Amino acid sequence: MGNLVYSLGKLVVRSIYLSKVKIIVKGKLPKKSAIIVANHDNPWDPPLIMIADGRIVHFFTAHILFKNILSRVFLREIGQIPVQSGLKDVNNKAFSEAKRYLSKGELVGIFPYPDDLIKKKKVLYTGVIRLIIENDVQIVPVKVKLDEKRKWKSFFDVNFDKAEVIIGKPLVGFRERCVNNKGKNHCLCMTKELVEYIEKLK
Repeated sequence: MGNLVYSLGKLVVRSIYLSKVKIIVKGKLPKKSAIIVANHDNPWDPPLIMIADGRIVHFFTAHILFKNILSRVFLREIGQIPVQSGLKDVNNKAFSEAKRYLSKGELVGIFPYPDDLIKKKKVLYTGVIRLIIENDVQIVPVKVKLDEKRKWKSFFDVNFDKAEVIIGKPLVGFRERCVNNKGKNHCLCMTKELVEYIEKLK
């Protein structure tokens, strides 16, 4: 059922909302399980990444977006994972879900520097390091670059006419560096390093 909902959703998004958008994809995602680490500056970033590859990417998604019953049903049907800083039970369940998807050869996506919909500002999310430590799979950096014409207004607002999805090569040795030192400051530094690396993709 989830694959059907995803396919229909992707068709609607691509043919209606993004019909006039030129989408350029650079690089390819692995065919096996991988952690997709991406920037998140616009609400259209996640669907653009999924359109670029064609497969479902199980993104860590703000828990607040699951409160509306319609969005909750849709997000759950396409395998999105609710997460929220400070909610220990929700987060532990999220990492368990991610591990399950990755063990089945699927893709899990996470944003190390997202907009916090509760705090109303961008925050560094060190949970990305936990995800990397707990799962021995490839780590793929991805950058979505949009030529935004104006400030984004609402959920369905497409404020760009060109999008680049830049898929970098899997990171070599990064997980080993995370595993060797699990301290809080180390996790913060590694997260910052990821964010800076993604920004430099072109």
